Amino acid sequence: MGQTERTLQLYEQTLPIVQEVKDRHNEIFICNNLARAYYVMKQPERSLQLYRQVLPIAQELGDHSSEATALSDMAAMYVTVGQPREALKLYEQALSILQEVGNSVGEATTLTSMAFVLYRHLNCVQEAIMRTEQAIAVLVDANLTRTMGEETVDTLQRFLISIRTNTHNKSSVQVSPTTQDGIKKVRLQNEKASSRKIKVKKNRQRKSKHGRRT
Repeated sequence: MGQTERTLQLYEQTLPIVQEVKDRHNEIFICNNLARAYYVMKQPERSLQLYRQVLPIAQELGDHSSEATALSDMAAMYVTVGQPREALKLYEQALSILQEVGNSVGEATTLTSMAFVLYRHLNCVQEAIMRTEQAIAVLVDANLTRTMGEETVDTLQRFLISIRTNTHNKSSVQVSPTTQDGIKKVRLQNEKASSRKIKVKKNRQRKSKHGRRT
């Protein structure tokens, strides 16, 4: 029996125990590890099933990080089993959570994953470009060197060049100005969105203070 098989056996034996004692955090941990092991064993459907178990537990606990991770992991499995549109829906949900909690590296990683799905699986070129530019803007603005998938600003910019080259824009391979314009536009959109969030937060705080006074 190989290492992966032994890991599977151990976690499969442990999972019912933690479920019985309602140890929800360890249940997430074990399900995630089982899902990864099954993926290595080339059983993505079983991995997807386990990630589906994680999602409601994370939501019940109010664990936004685990919730976003479960959505992203499910999305990756949907890509593997040939359902990229379902994957994109889940990435959108994960992105919304990550933006809300201010997880910049998670946001950039998810945007990158979305760009790859859009370009490589759905042939949505303009949307892929937009998501890549958004990922670059997030990395630069948050002073991050790379995503969780190890993509850097340079590799993402090269990805943009390859998209434009492969879509018959060979007359304008020098795409840096276009890329920079796109990033500036994304930054402006992000600044406006952040400003709206701050206003909403301040309004809630004022209402809360007013409620306490009365």
